[in-house]
Amino acid sequence: MSKAIQEVKVRYKEVSDYTTEQIYQKFKLLIENHYLIRCPYPKTLEDKKIPDLFLSEQEMFIVPKIELRYIEANSSEEQPAKRQRIEFPDSDIYWRVNFDRFHHYFRDEAIISDCTNYFDEKSADVVKAIINLSDQKLKALTTTSNPVTYHDIADRVATTSQITHQELNGILVNLCEGSKKFLSKADDRGNGMYVVNFKKVIHRIIEDIAASVVRDGFGSKCARIFRILLDKKVLEPKQIEELAMLHPKDTKEYIFKLLEENYIISHELPKGSDFSHGQIFYLLRVDMNQVCRMLLQRSYQALFNLIACNESQYQENKRLLDKKLRIDSIVADLRNTGADEEQIEEVQQIISQPEEAAITKYTRVTRKIDSSQFQLAETISVLSIGLDYSKIK
Repeated sequence: MSKAIQEVKVRYKEVSDYTTEQIYQKFKLLIENHYLIRCPYPKTLEDKKIPDLFLSEQEMFIVPKIELRYIEANSSEEQPAKRQRIEFPDSDIYWRVNFDRFHHYFRDEAIISDCTNYFDEKSADVVKAIINLSDQKLKALTTTSNPVTYHDIADRVATTSQITHQELNGILVNLCEGSKKFLSKADDRGNGMYVVNFKKVIHRIIEDIAASVVRDGFGSKCARIFRILLDKKVLEPKQIEELAMLHPKDTKEYIFKLLEENYIISHELPKGSDFSHGQIFYLLRVDMNQVCRMLLQRSYQALFNLIACNESQYQENKRLLDKKLRIDSIVADLRNTGADEEQIEEVQQIISQPEEAAITKYTRVTRKIDSSQFQLAETISVLSIGLDYSKIK
């Protein structure tokens, strides 16, 4: 921990005025919220090629005691060779990113966002309150949150969202009913205890993602057929034709597209006892695990393409960006030394208007790429969690 704080202090010395205490508090906050977790350590001091690593649950998120004055002394402006070598008290304690906690965070954010889109912000605030009160930090992937009492929910939302008891009653009824069923009532004692249906809601979100991909790729009529199969589970082509209210020829064409792209699968069944008489009928259904794996693969491919595109943009504009960085550094030094505006403007004009336009275009393109990467990262996280949930019966 001390070494990491020192590295941050040195790295951001020129671009920010963060104190060692502020960096320590940020690190501590990440540990307390379980975004960082302690690495296992050797259980014994025996000299083994592969040591036995050990970490008790109580030690995972304990913030070690450190001496900030040692970090300050070791982060001085002296050359590294002249600095006094200091052994930090926590030098044998290592930390890593707790990816499970981030997956849970993305899951919770996806559920809250979906609730906002489906109902409203107040309903989403109620779901968020239950998630926060249920304290899922140390739990493995669970299908529901821990039960939370009505009174705890009412107290939380009254302070954070100004939701009255009368409003809360109506919101809880809406969240427990309908196709989404964000919540379930776990107990009827008192005014009830409520849980968030993680598995069900994530499954519905993935279905929405898949239907959106089908609509963008093949049109609204294909998406309609896909939605009908999701709702009815298993249907014959004739039944799909009737429910979708489409022409038989168009229905066959759309079904073939979905079969070809592996969004739906077909089962052949004999009308009699066997296939010998040639009388068979087809049943169509959606295998969401297969669709989820396919979408996950395509998401990774798209993410790789975005990373490659970002690198290509940087290499194409590297010379210009380096020039811009040097000019900005010179301008900053001139401002610090109190140079007049004419001198500063003269330096800024070294970059021509076409070069400035190229830099602006590069910035705009990279922002779009970064935004797309964040959206894909969230989608990948939701799809991965959905596959994990599919293994839980």
